[in-house]
Amino acid sequence: MESAARAANEHGYNVTLVTDAMADRDLEAHRNSIERIFPLLGETCSTAEIIDLLAKPCA
Repeated sequence: MESAARAANEHGYNVTLVTDAMADRDLEAHRNSIERIFPLLGETCSTAEIIDLLAKPCA
């Protein structure tokens, strides 16, 4: 996921990373990505936050 997020960011896309919907075989590597790398590449949030945003009516 990290390489895809990095590539999207480099191409100018607004990146949103749903951190509880991805995993890594190495828990420490996953934690490092979530805490240090992903915030540099885009927004991070949970699936619950995405669902809440989608449920809100458009203004």
